[in-house]
Amino acid sequence: MHEPMELIREEEKAILVEYMLTPDLFKAYGLKVIDIVPKRGIYRIETDQGFKCLKKMKQDLGNIYFTHDAIEHLSQNGFQKVSRIRRTLEGNLFLTYGEDTYFMMDWIDGRECDYENPIELDIAVKTLAELHDASKGFITNYGDGNRNLLGKWPEVYKRRCEELLIMKEIAQKNQNKIQFDEIFLKYVDYYYEDALEAYEGLKSFDYDGLVEKAAKEKGFCHNDYAYHNILISYDHQEVAVLDFEYCIFDLRINDIGSLVHRNLKKCFWDIDRAEYILNGYHRHSSLSADELKGIYVYLRCPIDFWRIARQFYMENKRWGDETYIGKIIDKSEWKDLREDFLEDFKEMTGM
Repeated sequence: MHEPMELIREEEKAILVEYMLTPDLFKAYGLKVIDIVPKRGIYRIETDQGFKCLKKMKQDLGNIYFTHDAIEHLSQNGFQKVSRIRRTLEGNLFLTYGEDTYFMMDWIDGRECDYENPIELDIAVKTLAELHDASKGFITNYGDGNRNLLGKWPEVYKRRCEELLIMKEIAQKNQNKIQFDEIFLKYVDYYYEDALEAYEGLKSFDYDGLVEKAAKEKGFCHNDYAYHNILISYDHQEVAVLDFEYCIFDLRINDIGSLVHRNLKKCFWDIDRAEYILNGYHRHSSLSADELKGIYVYLRCPIDFWRIARQFYMENKRWGDETYIGKIIDKSEWKDLREDFLEDFKEMTGM
């Protein structure tokens, strides 16, 4: 289920209003600007040298170099389904104005992948397998410690359990409880048990062995393989993957589990959809029994419920109460369907 359009527009507006679009910025690239149009938190720039994408990053420079190196590595390994960062006339990867950092890429035409279309979903699955294969052998001197999650799943899963308990205490102490608090408190114990089961489930497969293998292969994950980051041409002959700003060193099942999870929310947690994705990936790159068990653990962890609660109680995201309430209702009402699915998936993986 896509986010409401009004929410997307509000988020875009909040991002784009902070852009500093000055003539000097475009002169640095030697471009003559014809038109500027906002698109999903970025700008589509029509220039005398074709359409370009202008994006602002809040990350430190090391992470920008990490993103660039990852894209270049994929391209050099034969994965051309990316847009490379365009350098300025002076050879710089980005421009800095105060605390803002901008970079530019060629604009890629296409429409966002429709996961509910089996043809396009199959393309997305195949492309993900190709991306993972091309990512192997990646070495970079950039990026901070947050870019490497290899071996850190136990730490991450344990922290989610702890944060659910912290947020439960916050909600209980609220003197003037709103509907969000009430819904959260109604479901938090159930989802805490799921989070705890996921944490304990890390012992049910050879996690350390998968980490050791991934460390040797030196591959990375896209880490945001959402429908809007996959562009497909209208004739289904071309595909491009966008937004590598969150790519990380991690097990490939991080991406695979995320892709399965994103789809389940669109099909009422249908086990057939999960099998379709896993079988499609397996055709291009075989998945081990341990990886399938790892995907089960990934799906068992209630990341959606934890995330929206964290955004509300700990991050203080600037959304209205109605938006938060709508989101936590969505996450909570999947409870029974999700439980049935997990039991089916557990049986399927032999856990």
